[in-house]
Amino acid sequence: MKFLSLFSFFIRINADNCRENVRLGYEGEFPLIMLASTQGSGNTWTRQLLEASTGIYTGSIYNESRVVAEDGFVGEPAKMLSGRTIGNKNHGKSFLNFAYGAILLIRNPYDVFKAEFNRKNSRDYTGDGGHTGLAKTELFKGEKWDTFVKIMIRRWLGINEAYIRDGQIDSEIPIKIVYFEDLKEDASREMEKVLYYLEQNIGFKPDDMYKRLDCIRRSSAEFEKYKREKQEFDFEIWNDENIASVDAAIHALSTAINEAGLPPMPDYYKGEKFIEGVDVSRRNIRVGSLYNKYRNM
Repeated sequence: MKFLSLFSFFIRINADNCRENVRLGYEGEFPLIMLASTQGSGNTWTRQLLEASTGIYTGSIYNESRVVAEDGFVGEPAKMLSGRTIGNKNHGKSFLNFAYGAILLIRNPYDVFKAEFNRKNSRDYTGDGGHTGLAKTELFKGEKWDTFVKIMIRRWLGINEAYIRDGQIDSEIPIKIVYFEDLKEDASREMEKVLYYLEQNIGFKPDDMYKRLDCIRRSSAEFEKYKREKQEFDFEIWNDENIASVDAAIHALSTAINEAGLPPMPDYYKGEKFIEGVDVSRRNIRVGSLYNKYRNM
């Protein structure tokens, strides 16, 4: 605990850090609010933004000591049901039935799969690994990449759809969708919407809300720590089968989101549907069959 005290002191004296004056709640202060996503969706960056905007540390189901030291997530060791944190990182459904709400972070699956593949395969190549490392481009040519895409399609659709269908539709747990692309475009605007969601659902509103949002607005560079270097390819990493399968998962999730009455998903499709003048009727039949395939896996 001595280390945490020293770290908290450093956060407070750094006037340029939007995460200054962040605290742990007292035992039982906050009901459980999830911060759910598929790996590769930007959960770590979103945790930073959530702490900066609320002034309350986020938690996690994983209790990774590394992120306390490297990322300053002091709430990481707090137990999920302790009530000491707001926004508990989760890449699965555990504890969903205890939640009073969930912030669901959704990102374009084509970007998610690349980001997560890089994270899992970068350490031997660049030495840094983690959130910003890059894998060898040659790995995107082989069976390892194709197998990974198939696994990630099921994971991306399964986790996101579970929160919408099992959470909001079946259990009436209020879900706040945050689209990564909107967050990237205007983090302050999107975090203001999250704060409104928290106020409506658990009655929490930081006293210095606008000061905190203004700090995020002025200090976007502070949150660039996890931005991965742009990766260039001299070949196409997505074959036709992959595109059809990913687009089918997009269609399935979009359907669930619309049924729940939640804000519609951005245009994530990569297939021929979005080529001007193309007859898409046959494509839609193909997507429909793949939709059922991935929903039932």
